Amino acid sequence: MKLSRIALFLALVTHSAAAVELEFAESVGSSISDAQRLAIQEMAASIEDDVRTALPSLPTDIVVEIRAELQPYSRTGASGAALGPNRMAWIVDTSRPEGVGVIAEQTLRPIMFHELHHLARGCTQSSPPFRSFIDGAICEGMATAFARDFASAEQPWAIYPPEVERWYEEVKDLPAAATTGEWMFFHSDGRAWVGYKVGTFLVDRAIEASGQSAAGLVDVPSEEVVKLAGHR
Repeated sequence: MKLSRIALFLALVTHSAAAVELEFAESVGSSISDAQRLAIQEMAASIEDDVRTALPSLPTDIVVEIRAELQPYSRTGASGAALGPNRMAWIVDTSRPEGVGVIAEQTLRPIMFHELHHLARGCTQSSPPFRSFIDGAICEGMATAFARDFASAEQPWAIYPPEVERWYEEVKDLPAAATTGEWMFFHSDGRAWVGYKVGTFLVDRAIEASGQSAAGLVDVPSEEVVKLAGHR
């Protein structure tokens, strides 16, 4: 999808050397009013500032791609992606009746907290491949816990069931190439977000054992997180 750069560098007050830049895809740029763009810019700058306070190792300059895509399975009308070392996407369904402005107010903060944690940890689409399924699950679980604890994000994939330890035993030896759709999103047996829930469970155990937060654990390798969680 072709992107048109809108020259939206936003210098942050408390981090004058840092900036967040928004890139609107042409198809979505035409459907967002100037007032909505300005509101999204201001929200993104404020959110990035809050994330940087918790994660000072975040890259200096952040790019947020604004993309328009249908979100038929989304409750909120938006999703995110960590694309590269300093680049993330906010993907919005512009066909939803509530409109882009409302969707931004409801979703931009939790999505940016989640995806920017990925950037700080180095879990992006341009990073080296995960060594195992658990590596990916912990990246997702830690970003989920960070958004939950620091942005008050209420996410169903952060809520794991009592049998989650059995789920961990089921997935701990899966290869990195395990089917993402099946294990991270919707399993054929009816379970949802198995990988996210296992990862969040392990991170929560590691937080409890270490006294650190999901921000404090951002650089801790997956193997150490698993050990802190009392597993192997």
